[in-house]
Amino acid sequence: NEFRKNKELTRKLKSAKKSKVLLPDKLTSSPKCSPAKRELYAVEGDSAAGSAKQARDPSFQEVFALRGKFMNAMRSTPNQLFASDEVISLLQAIGFNPDVKEPLKHLRVGKILWLADADADGAHINVLGLTLLYKVLPEMFDAGMVYIVVGSEFVGKDSKGTLLFADSLEELKRLNGGKLPADTKQLKGWGAASPTSLREMAFSPKTRRLFKVM
Repeated sequence: NEFRKNKELTRKLKSAKKSKVLLPDKLTSSPKCSPAKRELYAVEGDSAAGSAKQARDPSFQEVFALRGKFMNAMRSTPNQLFASDEVISLLQAIGFNPDVKEPLKHLRVGKILWLADADADGAHINVLGLTLLYKVLPEMFDAGMVYIVVGSEFVGKDSKGTLLFADSLEELKRLNGGKLPADTKQLKGWGAASPTSLREMAFSPKTRRLFKVM
């Protein structure tokens, strides 16, 4: 893999004095969690990242704030790709070490979950991020470690105060006994969701919807 053997990548991922991979400043980490159980959320935008930090379970869920789009790894040379701070930061966050024989076994996360808005711009961010992983560490897909978080467009509360999530107003009505909840909100992006809503939609293993990318 020419991307792994790139000397510029190795230099940027590691400090000059230490052999281990550095961690980026934009990562909100879970240092006491084992790598296999640790989940890394790649979140689009500072607003959504702020809510995500409040919604996450800090014992095993990390938040990496995306502040720009990745380069298209399919159209970039290794030197071009690894000149991007955003690319280097993500690889640091997953713990990618190009010097080891089997880098998949040495990652610091067990899952990476892409949390971009459900619009064309968010889809583009997801595709660029997935393409980067495919070029550098395609084994992550074979191992079932890569996910996209599926959001809901509408949220409301039933008479007992329980949050209801739906992809349409008609679905929300059905969930609420045929009536539209009085406090129905349309979520135009993850940043518009409250930390409580975001926790149930994206972070709680019991209620979140994930799409595994193979």
